[in-house]
Formats: sequence, C-alpha cells, structure tokens
Amino acid sequence: MNSTLPHKNHKYKNKLSILYLQILSFYFLTSSNANAETPYHDQEKYLFDDTKKVSVQIERLKAAKRLSDTGLYLIQANTHLKQAAINPAVDLHIPIYPLFSDGERKKRHIYLPPGTQIDATNINNWQFPIGTVLWKSFSDKDRYLETRIAYKVSLSGASASDRWEYKTYQWNEEQTNAFMTPADQRVKVPNSFHTIPSKADCESCHSTHNDYDFALGFDTIQLSAHPQMITGGINLVDLWLNNRIKTNRPKFFVQLMDYQLPGSSTEKWLTGYMHTNCGSCHNSYKYSCSSDEKLNLRHKLPINVNNLNATENSNVLTSSINQTMGSGYLIDTHTKGYQRLLNSDLYLRVAESNMPYDHGIRRNIDREFLKKLEAYILKLSVAPKMNNNINSNE
Repeated sequence: MNSTLPHKNHKYKNKLSILYLQILSFYFLTSSNANAETPYHDQEKYLFDDTKKVSVQIERLKAAKRLSDTGLYLIQANTHLKQAAINPAVDLHIPIYPLFSDGERKKRHIYLPPGTQIDATNINNWQFPIGTVLWKSFSDKDRYLETRIAYKVSLSGASASDRWEYKTYQWNEEQTNAFMTPADQRVKVPNSFHTIPSKADCESCHSTHNDYDFALGFDTIQLSAHPQMITGGINLVDLWLNNRIKTNRPKFFVQLMDYQLPGSSTEKWLTGYMHTNCGSCHNSYKYSCSSDEKLNLRHKLPINVNNLNATENSNVLTSSINQTMGSGYLIDTHTKGYQRLLNSDLYLRVAESNMPYDHGIRRNIDREFLKKLEAYILKLSVAPKMNNNINSNE
C-alpha cells in the first residue's frame, strides 16, 4: 500500500472505482501474471528510513518503549506526538462495522512491508506477511488515552500467539508521547473509564485459533469498496490495484470488491455489527465466551460467487432467530410484543450496562444498536408453536 494516494482522497476516488476496476481487471485476468503475484514496485516507503530489513524493523518494535519509536509518526524536534504527521509508509484504515468501545473514539493504521502481499486464498481467513504492523489509538474527547500495536513476527508457530506480538502504550497528560505499559498488568487510565489490557488480554481476542490470522477490522467484509460502504480509509480496491493481495481466484476476488452483506439495509447493519462485536468471540474458529460452543455469530463469505447476496447465507441473523441460548433464545419469535424482547438473550445482553467488555466493565450501552435490534425483533413474524422443549438437542 504505502499510501500512494493521500488518505483524504480515498473516499472520493472510489466513487467510480468499481466500474473502473471491472474494466481494468480484464487486463489483469488475461495477462500472464494475472494472479497478483508480482511484487509491488511503486514508490517504496519503509517503516524506518534507515533500514529496509523486516527483521531489523521487528527488533526495533520489540525494543520500543515509547510510541514514537514504533514508526507510526514522523518525529520532529519539539513536536508533540499528538500533533505529529503520520508516517507516509503507514495507511489509515476505517472498518465499515467498527467494534463498540464504550463510546470512545478510535484511529487505526496499518503497515505492510514493500514487496509483500496479504494471502487472501481463503477469503474468510487472510494471512498477513511478516512485518505487518497494526496500530489502534483510543481517545476520549480530545485526549489520547492508549495506543495498541500488533505486529507479525512469524508465519508459523505452536500457537497463534507465536506469530504475533502485542504491546500497549499509555499516553501522558501532556500528549507528548505514549509509554509502554507492563505486559502482565491491566492499567487504569487516570480521569477516565478506560482500562489498558494486558498482553494476555490482547491474545485472548486476537490469537483465537492456531490456523487463523485474526486482524480484527481488516478483512473482506470490513474493506468493501461499495459506494455506500466507503469509509475514507483504504479498501479492497486499493489493496488490489497496489498489488498487495494474493489470491488463486482473482476473478472471484474482483467480484467481492463491492460486496454487501445480505438482506435489507437494517439486516446488513445488524449483521455487520454482530460480525464484529459478537463474532470476534463467538465463531467457528475458536471457543465461545459462553458454554455454548456451537454459537457462531461471525459472518462467513460463501465460496460460490452465485450465492454472494443470498440472505440465507448470513450465519449471524438467521442462525440467531430461535437459536436456543441457556433457558431461552438468542432471538425469540415464539412470543409477541415486548415479551419476546425479554425472551431474547441477545437483546438482554446488549441492554446490560455492567456487561464485561474489553477486559473491564462496560459503562455505556450502544443505544443505536439496541434500538435497531429491538425494532428488528419486534417486526419478525411469529414462529409456529413447537412441541419440543427449548432445551431439547433435537
């Protein structure tokens, strides 16, 4: 990627990108190098100006005690870090369906070493190259609180945590820099409700499965270039045209560029929200956070292009309706009116202000999601009566 175009232009340049891409893709798909295997050679920018070696970059990240040492910012003398410019080797990315973080604001950035590519052979499980770095900064009003980084150190390992390293940095009150926090501790940020997670906390969400490269918020669904979905950060078109994606099905991948989740506008929004906020833990790749290990709330893209827009392929909403959950249902339609909200565990969980979240106690309710979920549940048709008990395994 390496930001060949200014961040502010992403949203506008992609309004016509899909049509342009369909025409341009004919060349890619008919050329001898149609598989996006050729390294990207345009103006190369590196994380650190004085070295191109990924191994050296990784060692510097491991040793970085301050956020200013991680390569995210262009550092100048007497400049507060908050006011510093972002390194042009780093790209802004804004997921379409962000993770709710107790109402806090977030900024996300990613770095891919020049000449490397994301392996998207499995469209539901991207594999990132060694040297990939992701940053996520949390802020409350105009004050930065924390910046987290994850960087890829290996393509293999006994567990997923062997492939990625995680570090957290707490911003000082002066906003001049952020400093590494102890890996084995959670840190409460003064004068805020924010808690900085420990390394183990980071791994519990991101290192979810030995075979899964879990970069939350950076996947096929989150980076769609559909005109109604463009966020202003990099997207699938940018990755493709800059040759940062590798796939053995280029024609199919091109058709995914403007992918939208199935269903109505409300169903799309709810599915995307649950894909991120629920499916990051409740999915087929890892354990659930509950006793029900079969609960799958992460949307999977179908491998057949003819089924891309089929509503029944949503394993988020449709699998939640009348799905048994404890002594009730995830989303109940057997009853009418507000009784079905009381019988819908998903609704009740979202409505809890003291629900465990982000390794602390959530204090704010995402009222936008709660309102849309309530309206959706109440409009669902009443399901036919069932003879079997709701706890039945049949």
